[in-house]
Amino acid sequence: MKAKNFTTAALVGIMLLTACSGNNGNTGTTKKPNNSPSSGLINNSTPDSGFKSRFKYKFDSELNGMVITVYEGETRRVIIPDTLEGSPVVKLEDGAFAGLTDITSITIPNSVIKMGDHVFDYCTGLASVTIGSGLTEIGVSTFVNCMNLTSITIPSNVTKIGDYAFDNCSSLTNITIPDSVTEIGYDAFAHCESINATYKGTSYDYQHIEDLYKAING
Repeated sequence: MKAKNFTTAALVGIMLLTACSGNNGNTGTTKKPNNSPSSGLINNSTPDSGFKSRFKYKFDSELNGMVITVYEGETRRVIIPDTLEGSPVVKLEDGAFAGLTDITSITIPNSVIKMGDHVFDYCTGLASVTIGSGLTEIGVSTFVNCMNLTSITIPSNVTKIGDYAFDNCSSLTNITIPDSVTEIGYDAFAHCESINATYKGTSYDYQHIEDLYKAING
């Protein structure tokens, strides 16, 4: 009889310990933190999180900086950070913002030196783009099908505009191309019927767009 009472008491004790442990929120398992390096995202509880948690990114050893690979935020006016985890943001990856039709404006920092292909493909709501001074190259079809984009100023360090870079930007009326640009790709301004492009003090409308290609490519 004593053994039975002892067993019953032990079981009750175990149940009480389990209940207390549950109240403290300690289940005995270890959860992987949201801001672990493998996730590529910054947890919302960290400093500056409202800025960084919207992006996925990776480190590029050749460029010695971070590359934005995906935007996952809901903000319509996107400001790209100039640093992530202490490293400069140097590039926007191919298709990083492609198909995000709700975005209305993009601000690209001076730290970004390259934009890949199709970065803003079919961002049909994109109307305003501010590009930092560090950019050296605009990739293939970077702004293709941005049908609400009305004007853009390309910074003075850019030397190349890729094929179809602004194809079907049907609302594009004003674009200033710096003297530094020495190469412009095939059909970079195809279907931009309203365009007025200025290069080295000369303006080119859509009817004379081929003259622009000749002036740049030589």
